[in-house]
Amino acid sequence: MAFQNKEKLRQLIGEELTEANKQYGYFCSKHEAYAVLLEEVEELQEALDDMKQGMSNLWRHIRNDIEPSVTVERGRIIALDVAEEAIQVAAMWRKLQLFLEQEAVENAGKANPI
Repeated sequence: MAFQNKEKLRQLIGEELTEANKQYGYFCSKHEAYAVLLEEVEELQEALDDMKQGMSNLWRHIRNDIEPSVTVERGRIIALDVAEEAIQVAAMWRKLQLFLEQEAVENAGKANPI
C-alpha cells in the first residue's frame, strides 16, 4: 500500500528539520552529520524492533484466542514511534544534503593552489 500524500510527509520532515536546526544548529562537518544520522537510524531500528516484538505478541494472543486489544493499542503507539523516528531520519538525511550542497558552493569559490 502506497502512502497517498507524500507532500504532507515532506512538510513534516521540513518542520522536523527546522526544529532540529533551531535546537542544535547546522552540521559543522560530515563526521558530525554521520554521527547524528547514525544515532537517528539506531533509534528507528529500536522502534522497529519494538514493532516486531509487538507483532509477535499479537500473534501469540490471536493464536491462543486471547483478546488482543491491549496489544493492538500498544502496536498503534509503537507505529507512531516508528513514524516519528523515520521522519527524524529523513530530516537528518535532508540536513546532510543541504550541508553538502553548501560545502560544494563554498569549495567552488576557493582557488586551487598549485
